[in-house]
Amino acid sequence: MNTHAAPDLPAGIAWITAVTEAAGLVGTGVVPLVLPADQERARRWARVLHSYGDLSAFTPGRCDPQRIVVSVGDTAEIGQTAAAALGRTHRHVPDVPSVSTLVVPADASLLLVAAPADCTFAALHPILQSWHGEGVKAGVLTGRDEAGMFFSLAKIVADQHGSAPTPEADVRFDGTTGTALVNGTDRPALAEALTSTWRCIVVDAHGTGSHVPLGSYILCGLSGDREHVLDHNPMLDGCTNGHCRGGRGVLEPVLVRDLKCRTLALFVCNGITLNPEEQFPSDVTLALAALEGFPATIIGLLRQDTDTSATESSTVAHLLASGVPNGTVAAWLTQDASSRGRPSAYLLLGDPEQTQPATRPPMIPVCWPHGQWPVLPAIVDGAGRPVSAVLTRDGAIAPPEAADPLRIWDAASEVTTTVSELAQWVTDCDEASHLEDALRALMTDTSKRRTVLSACLDRMQQHRLDARRLALHGIRQAQTYRRTQRGAPTEPPHVALREHALGWVAALHESVLARAGAFRLWEALEANHYAYQAVSDTACWRCQAPRTRTELASPMSGLGDRVSITCPRCGPSAHFPALQSVEVHGPDMLHRGGVADVTVAIPPISHETPDIGLLAVQLQDRAGLKALTQQSCTARPGEHHVLSVPVPPDLAPDLHRLWILWGHRFHVSLLQLRVPTAPAFASETRETT
Repeated sequence: MNTHAAPDLPAGIAWITAVTEAAGLVGTGVVPLVLPADQERARRWARVLHSYGDLSAFTPGRCDPQRIVVSVGDTAEIGQTAAAALGRTHRHVPDVPSVSTLVVPADASLLLVAAPADCTFAALHPILQSWHGEGVKAGVLTGRDEAGMFFSLAKIVADQHGSAPTPEADVRFDGTTGTALVNGTDRPALAEALTSTWRCIVVDAHGTGSHVPLGSYILCGLSGDREHVLDHNPMLDGCTNGHCRGGRGVLEPVLVRDLKCRTLALFVCNGITLNPEEQFPSDVTLALAALEGFPATIIGLLRQDTDTSATESSTVAHLLASGVPNGTVAAWLTQDASSRGRPSAYLLLGDPEQTQPATRPPMIPVCWPHGQWPVLPAIVDGAGRPVSAVLTRDGAIAPPEAADPLRIWDAASEVTTTVSELAQWVTDCDEASHLEDALRALMTDTSKRRTVLSACLDRMQQHRLDARRLALHGIRQAQTYRRTQRGAPTEPPHVALREHALGWVAALHESVLARAGAFRLWEALEANHYAYQAVSDTACWRCQAPRTRTELASPMSGLGDRVSITCPRCGPSAHFPALQSVEVHGPDMLHRGGVADVTVAIPPISHETPDIGLLAVQLQDRAGLKALTQQSCTARPGEHHVLSVPVPPDLAPDLHRLWILWGHRFHVSLLQLRVPTAPAFASETRETT
């Protein structure tokens, strides 16, 4: 028996020394509270309950069959008392697994009364998943020990019937920035916010089930005067009043039990850890310490692998402040996490039916199109801005500041297409890097154009690297959206990618204009490939010799197959990516002082909006191997273009070369036509493919 003096309690709450007294006392309109052995603990409880005011108006509620209390194991007395005080039906089972055998009405409200040792994730997960699937609002009533469970019940009743006014302001602590945000706008000093009184405190931070860093402070889950291991022995160098092992002697400790609020939301990894054996084996836990303090309701993360953002933490305070019941808020958060493959992510410690006076406008519920949850929901407001919303079975819960009307659609196919397209850009960039390496290797130290060629290659490299970074960033954005299901997919960087691809081929074209540049490019295109099949092709238009078509493959990952066509008399004819042959028509002869019209048919591709590429033609004299004149234009796959190349008036009579370059998305095709200036050739139109 406890012999210390019992501190005064508010009217409507009375100390008891035996749990058998509880059921009879609550029937008289008095909430029973077991007197703990620790006098300081009793005084703290009394201070907490006085902050809720007197319960002189409390009367036990009428039993509602839709509202159920289920007690587990040795908690029958507290379960019976809770059912009587809260107007619920009482059922009792021997252990947590037996809870799943109960028949619970759909859309019921259930309060599970269980000791912390019984509240492991493994035990709670199957029943929580089943209840949430049936629309059951669920909460848990627990505490450090039996007396602590009665204290939790007293706070729940006091929050509903206490005479003290409910605080109107909410605060959200951001552990990443070490700041506090009041009602979504004001930013008080962190020290002031940690000691003030709030209706709801939301903690959004990286941490553990026992400690949370907040700027220069550390929230500590110490419940008593010092930390103990599970065999009840004091822990060496453990937490005590004034010292916190989590702060490492650097961060100033703040006990979570001293946070003054009616509701505490812990968006912290393992924020709700009731059985210490699941984590570090000591009695320092945030949830149990908070139950020893002011909050009557705690909502927090039950699992560590839940990927959360600021959306959840900013939404929960607004929902509670707009009068949404605690159990509904926890159910919506759980449904939201379940949509990303993390069921049973949240747990409510408290009464699922408890509500706060509505002081903020309601959030905007948006029903799913055709009543069906999209595979990948995308939400934008009336201005087209992405809206981060909590996703529930019935629709999205959007912030009230979002501009009407909200639009929802399924972006699964859109995102899949975007990721596929951007991944292809990355592959194209990687393939281009091999061509750049081959060109650098062919650039000799004695080359007179080395400076120019090196500058061209540097520009090519920069465009390629910038394009690759853009594509990877776009993929990460799409994957982040796919994982978090927040807002809407961002616009892919297709325009910027096209510009970089065009800049890359423009620099390549400049390098080809250098002496022997076309032959250098031809050699580089073959440098990373080998011939796996060579077959006879059509006859050369000029000399009628049978051309050779060589299928080229590469041992290097990511490099696509290519095709080269050569003539035994005229030399290189065409070099292009497999299945992307370019058709070229040119003049029969070159007229000095005139123009040479070259018609190019670019093969189409499967993209709905093909990217722009560069098409260029240069006239190269046979002897000097340098470009005499050139013409270029931008083009798209599937188009036909005629490029008119000026013929110099002093062009020597010989068999000259017309080189055609087509570059698109870092892929290159190179073709050659042999055209004479002497009038000895018949006037025929020829074709190279």
